[in-house]
Amino acid sequence: YNERCDKLAVAERKKFASPARTSENAQDAKDAIARDTSLIVYLSSSFSRKHEKAVWTALILQSSDIRFIGGILKDKTYYEALIIGAIRTLESLPKHDTCTIYSTQETFVRGINHNVHLWIDNDWNYMSITDENEPTPVKYRSHWQELFRLTQERAIVYEYNKLLHDNVYQRRAHRLAKWMLRNTE
Repeated sequence: YNERCDKLAVAERKKFASPARTSENAQDAKDAIARDTSLIVYLSSSFSRKHEKAVWTALILQSSDIRFIGGILKDKTYYEALIIGAIRTLESLPKHDTCTIYSTQETFVRGINHNVHLWIDNDWNYMSITDENEPTPVKYRSHWQELFRLTQERAIVYEYNKLLHDNVYQRRAHRLAKWMLRNTE
């Protein structure tokens, strides 16, 4: 019931969003895409502070076909690797396919679904909690801009996969990221 309540609350909040950004019809279209998507992607990343590298993985499901893509990134954070992984994944997919991308990182999903619109409205700044009324530049701005651009070109839905252990494919993407990190050290 909590998840249902959350979805209803989000839907109501989106009704008050800028009409240029979102409309009830756009939300209905995104809900339809999530139900009838041609591709499903499970996105994950991992990070080694010791070796100063991060990896990202994407498990892509299409009909009965499962494929894996991933990358190793030097001097990147876990979170930055996740954003870059989403970009690389979208670049590898045909533009005409509908896609749902799942991640266990709620801040990533909230970032691309909601925060990116606020950042755009605030010239890629957000209001810092510690410095009252002082705008703070969005971290990884260029990556967010590229991900937003790619998302706008396609029919993409981003979903938060709350618990890693609840989905076999999300667990597999996570294990692949850990395996890649171990085998590149």
